[in-house]
Amino acid sequence: MGGSHFMSITPPQPQTSYPLQVPPLAQAPCSNINILKSEKEKMLSGEYYKLFNSQLVNEREQCRASLCRFNNATNPNAGISREERARLFRSVLETQQAHTGLAPRNPVGRAVYIEAPFTCEYGYNITIGDEVVIGPNCTILDPCRIMIGRRTIIGPNVSIFGNTVLTDSHSQKGNQATAVGREVHIEEDVYIGGNSTILPGVRIGKGSTVGAGSVVTLLIPSPVGAVKPPIWFCLSNAIQ
Repeated sequence: MGGSHFMSITPPQPQTSYPLQVPPLAQAPCSNINILKSEKEKMLSGEYYKLFNSQLVNEREQCRASLCRFNNATNPNAGISREERARLFRSVLETQQAHTGLAPRNPVGRAVYIEAPFTCEYGYNITIGDEVVIGPNCTILDPCRIMIGRRTIIGPNVSIFGNTVLTDSHSQKGNQATAVGREVHIEEDVYIGGNSTILPGVRIGKGSTVGAGSVVTLLIPSPVGAVKPPIWFCLSNAIQ
């Protein structure tokens, strides 16, 4: 996945690796009092939310602005230093982090390689471990946590979808549609071939290989006692 747009991102200070085992999606607290949640709070807690709520639209636009600065900076003719490009990428994942209600975190590990263009929705829900490689044209929809484990390689044109909309005929309401997010966990030492699609709620186990062009709809467990990791071709025409 070489090319002039290939870059390395190393944070200014070393960090310990983040834990891959995380709590399940947060559930709404039990209470006899109805608490009016914002659409963003619903989104972050894994509840149904209005995808085109004005606050969420504004945050996606701010994320796109940060993405534009990073993607344009990878043009070698721009003369922008590797350190500045690394800072610009980190700013994508740190955008509005203070407003999410989540604990402070370091979203990018050391020696991470990103090829432009890179696209995401919000940025602040993505965590990338040490020595990860992400190929060009990666798209991540991140209404909730998207975790990419250490030493994972993601090929070109891979899509990681953390949400879906209601698909019954009565719920397809254009910009009034209701969506729901589900966390995606890609554990350590995973290889995802080019043009693959990872659907909401999927966990890909440590050391797994996803064949190019796959649509992953279900859990892929870690290989057990395998000399070579298996290649999974999880093909589906519909979200399960």
